[in-house]
Amino acid sequence: MPMRDLVSWTAMITAYEQAEQPDKALLLFQHMQLHGVLSDSVTIVSVASAVGQLGLIKRAKIVHSCAICNGYLKYLSVGNAIIAMYAKCGNVSLPRLVFDLMEERDVISWNSIISGYSQNGQASEALFLSEVMLDSEAYTNPVTKLIHGFCLWLFRLSTSTKEIPRFCYKRIKIDANLCNALMDMYVKCGDLDTATRLFNDIPPTERNITSWNVLISGYGMHGYGKEALNLFSQMQQTGIKADHITFTSLLSACGHAGLINEGRKCFAEMKKHSVSPRVKYYACMVDMLGRAGLLNQAFDIVQQMPIPKNDGVWGALLLACRIHGDTELTELAARNFEKLAMAFGIMKIDPEMSVQVTNNLRICNDCYSAFKFVSYVYGRKVVVRDAYRFHHFQDGTCSCNDYCNFLASSLAEWRRRQKGQVEALAPQKW
Repeated sequence: MPMRDLVSWTAMITAYEQAEQPDKALLLFQHMQLHGVLSDSVTIVSVASAVGQLGLIKRAKIVHSCAICNGYLKYLSVGNAIIAMYAKCGNVSLPRLVFDLMEERDVISWNSIISGYSQNGQASEALFLSEVMLDSEAYTNPVTKLIHGFCLWLFRLSTSTKEIPRFCYKRIKIDANLCNALMDMYVKCGDLDTATRLFNDIPPTERNITSWNVLISGYGMHGYGKEALNLFSQMQQTGIKADHITFTSLLSACGHAGLINEGRKCFAEMKKHSVSPRVKYYACMVDMLGRAGLLNQAFDIVQQMPIPKNDGVWGALLLACRIHGDTELTELAARNFEKLAMAFGIMKIDPEMSVQVTNNLRICNDCYSAFKFVSYVYGRKVVVRDAYRFHHFQDGTCSCNDYCNFLASSLAEWRRRQKGQVEALAPQKW
């Protein structure tokens, strides 16, 4: 475009933010400022959402300052966006300050601050604000109902059991979606019987895929793998099509109950239901086989994955290897974990901060080379703590000047030679 105005910049920033590409949204916002284009309240809302996705508290304070300096906090949408942004960054004191200073509040304002407290583990404060809202004339929509149920779960089971009747029957109509949320709460509180009763109270014609998924997941979480499979069979008879959450819950249930053959069948049935492979499925399979001590089969699953592996897959393999004492596979999984930790740090940590990785084993040659390469290409400082010392990688070099890598290579070569000599001296089989 030869000419770009505020609407053009804001539209692109919003598009990146909604496409879950917050890095590009913030970069475009910086370019907009360099071109001398002043932002408006709509721009700030999109930028705040992007910062919240990244969880960068420093950037959040900058956006907040920008909103204050330009007088945008008088807009309700901006105040709500700032509250949600801080909550996603793990800070609840600053959004509460914004909330208290708001001249006008709507249901989104209440939902954002209550959700922020509950997501950051402050359930009692979230419950208190929920009660304040319910006692006031503030309108409560389905989102508020779900958040309130989640707060009650976080608080404690006894509290939720006592508070739910008032919560449910004060201007609120019970529907399938609300029952699903309450079922999920009771499942996570350990009260599977109440969750089952709630499921049975939903008319069969109103049960949706979420209703079935919550109870299937609940059975698996509580160790009732066969019951989860039976419920899945009932769901198929009703004609409801399974989704990716259903199979994740089934594989997890089979893993916790030791139902290896049933788990394999579920994994094979995904193709029949047109469910595309996801990393979670493979992580569940690795966990299931690892729990049963079938480490070689679990490793084969990892090796044959047609999609990129993540920390969940390697973490499941690493845990299984440690439980069953397989040192070779443990070391292999740990090495891949190092690289994943570094990649996660580069994506999530502020570029001005160093990426820190901890490993309880000696750093391997492969990881050593990867850390050097990444520190040079991305211009980031990577600090690695292995079993013996710290390594500071910056601009493609290590603080040890490759001395540790040389020792590791020499030791590996010596071990190979020793192994060759032992095999040469071993008696021949005729």
